[in-house]
Amino acid sequence: RSTLFPYTTLFRSALAPTAARSSGVVVHRERFPLFADPDCPWLASVRTTVNHLVRHESRLGAVAALDHVRHKNLMPLDGIVIPGGGPFLPKVREALRRSRTGVRSPLETVVRLQLEDAGIEVETAVLIDSVGEVDMLVAGWLVVETDGQQHADLSQWHTDRERDLRLMERGYVVVRVTYDHALQERTAPLVRELLELTQIGRASCRERV
Repeated sequence: RSTLFPYTTLFRSALAPTAARSSGVVVHRERFPLFADPDCPWLASVRTTVNHLVRHESRLGAVAALDHVRHKNLMPLDGIVIPGGGPFLPKVREALRRSRTGVRSPLETVVRLQLEDAGIEVETAVLIDSVGEVDMLVAGWLVVETDGQQHADLSQWHTDRERDLRLMERGYVVVRVTYDHALQERTAPLVRELLELTQIGRASCRERV
């Protein structure tokens, strides 16, 4: 279970399972048919679940849910019900506006939103020749890669270092962000500092010329 995204589960029955109630899971009971598999009437459809997530999750969780929907092509986003008013309307609109294609993990969503909230423009899922797809690109030269749990594997670590070298050979600067870095909100200040240092360096070069 993620610290960033607690589980949200739908139950048709008024009696939620004891395990769900006792484990900190957020339970939403739906009064209307779930449009689910008739063989599993207690299981909510993707559309019903996503609409609940977008309304009841945090702002971050709502965007992450739609990023995942886009990445996995789970449903068209026109299936998201936009409330006519009320407290959920701003959150649903923001989640639709800020979700992106090519975002492959909640960690990527977290880091991207932190950068954007700091006023830093981000490109996602950018293809770079002889390297492949990188998670994020800032200012055309600063690559931001998110390292989830799978990157702790030794073979993956060597693969990542090889990618970093190929990127640096092509003039890119690479910043790798872990789950802990995201929780501590360290990425945006570091990226902003790198951008500022680059501007200072360019200004100094112009003065010397």
